[in-house]
Amino acid sequence: MLLAVAVLFASLATSAQNIKISPVGLVANGDEMVYYNPTTTLTIDLCVVHEVTVPGPYARYAQRYFGAVAPLSEKNSWKLESAAIYYTDTESVDTPAPLPAAEAAYADHLHSAVGFVDVLPDRTSTAMKSDEEMAAETAAAIFSLRQARLELITARAGENVFGAGLEAALEEIDHIENEYLSLFFGKQYSEKMWRRYTVVPAEGEATHVVCRLSESAGLVDSSDLSASPVVVDFRPKGVAQDVIPPLPVVDAKRGAVAPATRQVRVAELVDCRVMSGRTVLAERTLPIYQLGVTAEVVK
Repeated sequence: MLLAVAVLFASLATSAQNIKISPVGLVANGDEMVYYNPTTTLTIDLCVVHEVTVPGPYARYAQRYFGAVAPLSEKNSWKLESAAIYYTDTESVDTPAPLPAAEAAYADHLHSAVGFVDVLPDRTSTAMKSDEEMAAETAAAIFSLRQARLELITARAGENVFGAGLEAALEEIDHIENEYLSLFFGKQYSEKMWRRYTVVPAEGEATHVVCRLSESAGLVDSSDLSASPVVVDFRPKGVAQDVIPPLPVVDAKRGAVAPATRQVRVAELVDCRVMSGRTVLAERTLPIYQLGVTAEVVK
């Protein structure tokens, strides 16, 4: 019986654009009865980016010395960058790739997300200096570094500095300048992270809330109604109902006997879209049993 059902399913799948069909309920398997309940499970991978701005301790003096306004308060923002969709059912496993490790990116060639460089105090004085005085000294140090860079480039200083030595000296000046500038303009960096979710579509379900995105806290549970939903949108193509041929007409008046039948489940081809608001992060057409139809076929 199982062989006959398998042959039937194979022929139907070939003629129906790879539609998947599975028996439903109890099926004899040798001396055992096997219960089939075909189910499709989706795996949703989300890539989220966390952007952080940490104000510098001398931010209020940035416009005075550099003519540009610097952020005065810390800012955190989260946004979804991409997504991927995988599926698993009784016949196949679309194995998802391992999640990448978190990645960090720093602005202005900074090598640290937290903490600021200390400006060396004036060793000729024991007096405590205000932030305004320290900002002035830091700005003077930055302009001094820029002058040193110009002199190195124009060969007016460091006659014996050339080749790889000149390149290393310029890189070190750039690094120190960026660290000093961060005292005024703060540090901007981003972290890219991946999260994995499991979704089991329900029969007749049009959308499924995977999780929610909070601009201040990132990805949160789907029950947190204060954040925006990240959903899987299901759009069935409507082909499953046309796959199974109608049962033969039986003329009972002539003594014909109706053939034995059994139930099967036909997976619907569904356009699955992972969406955040109106933004489509991923889209894929997949066979989903729960959104398909149950039909009678001849054994």
